Amino acid sequence: MRFLAALLTLFLLTNLASGVARAQEARSATSPSPFQPALCRVHCGIRYGNGFLISSDGYVATSSWLVDGSQQVSVGFDNKMWPCNRVQVDPTRGLALLRIAPANQFTLGLGGGATIQGGATVDVVSLETPPGGTGATATTTTAKIGTVTTNSSTEERTFRLNLPYSRDLEGAAVCDPKTDMVVGIITSDLPPDPLGCRAASVDSLKLMLYNANVTISARVAPGL
Repeated sequence: MRFLAALLTLFLLTNLASGVARAQEARSATSPSPFQPALCRVHCGIRYGNGFLISSDGYVATSSWLVDGSQQVSVGFDNKMWPCNRVQVDPTRGLALLRIAPANQFTLGLGGGATIQGGATVDVVSLETPPGGTGATATTTTAKIGTVTTNSSTEERTFRLNLPYSRDLEGAAVCDPKTDMVVGIITSDLPPDPLGCRAASVDSLKLMLYNANVTISARVAPGL
C-alpha cells in the first residue's frame, strides 16, 4: 500500500510539474516580446529585411545591402508602411541609417563593443512574418560569436555568428542577453559564408552616426 501511495504521489507531482511547464511555455509563446516596439521591416522593391529604431525621433539602423541602389525605401512599423529618408548609406561598413516621420518612438539601446568576444553568447532579434500573412512578430535567436576581426586603422570590429545566413536576418540587431543592449547588426554576406552570419560592431554604427552629425535620443522600449 505504501508503495502504491508513493507511486500515486510521484505520478501527481510529475503531472503537476508538466502542467506548470506547459503553462509557462504558453505564456511565453503568447506574451509580446519587449523588443517588438522598436523593430521594423525595411522594404526596398524585391529586397526586404530588418531594421530597428535607435532614436525616439525616428532614426532607424539597418543593412546597407537592403537600401543601396534602391529607388524607393519604406519601413513597416506599427502595422503601417512609412516612407523614409536615407540619412547615410555606408557599404564599406555594411550599414545604413534611415529616418521615418513618426516621432516619440520606442528604441533599442546601444551598448558597447567590449562585449564582442569569441565564444560569447548573444541574442539575434528580428521580425518574422507568417507566410502569406501580415503583422510581423519579434523572434529572438540565441547564437555564439565565432571569429572576430579588428580593423587596425579604426579599431572597428566585424564578427561571425554560428548561424547560417538568411535574408530574414539581414539588418537584425545583435544584443547582449545580460543588458538587452545592441552590440552589433547583421550585414550582407553573399554568397553565404560557411563560417556563419557576418555582423558589424555597434562601434561602427556609432561612428556612422558621428560622421552623419546625428545625435540620438533614446526612449528604450518598456521591459528592456
